[in-house]
Amino acid sequence: MKTLLLILIFIANLATASQDHSYHVQSRDAHLIHIIKLKPNHYDIALVQASDKNSGLETLDNLADKNKATIAINAGFFKIDNNGKATATGVLKRDGQWISGSNIPRGAIGWRNNLTLFDNLATLEKSNSYSAEPLNSASAQWTKMTNIVGGCPLLVSKGKIITDHTKEKSSKNGFIDSAHARTAIGVTKDGHWIIVVAEQRYAIDEAIVSLDALQA
Repeated sequence: MKTLLLILIFIANLATASQDHSYHVQSRDAHLIHIIKLKPNHYDIALVQASDKNSGLETLDNLADKNKATIAINAGFFKIDNNGKATATGVLKRDGQWISGSNIPRGAIGWRNNLTLFDNLATLEKSNSYSAEPLNSASAQWTKMTNIVGGCPLLVSKGKIITDHTKEKSSKNGFIDSAHARTAIGVTKDGHWIIVVAEQRYAIDEAIVSLDALQA
């Protein structure tokens, strides 16, 4: 099965890294919910794109194996053109280089070393590059981020659940409430990253994985 052209991988960089993440699975409404908690300073966290330049697509398993990743998840969005080639859409900055941007301020995560940022982030295109335009934080902070990847929508901010997603142009009876697999990432007060992946078996499951359920 072909998957996203972009993944977020976590490669152990310390001998003790295996002891510094926890993983468990929950079953809810016939869905499997995978939950990972880890110490980010014990991992090399990288954005990796498909090596197939013709299709822009590659399986998650292949990318994880090639990069010897301890943990790998899909990240970001992509579109497929009429020739079957996938390209990144939304906010994306990899290893200090901008790849794509967005004029819609949608949820985004940025990181560099031990610093992590979350906000609604749009971009302005400038000289074949982009500048970050966050809604609730300083642009200078985002400029320093080595990696940035956008999602939709921002679910929690400063410990409070966000229920109004209109500024991200994410409406009810659409992406929010329709049946989709879901991936979310966040940071705890003590600096641990929390990753949640909710499986959606489209041909089998009748119940949906809503964003309300993911927030909970």
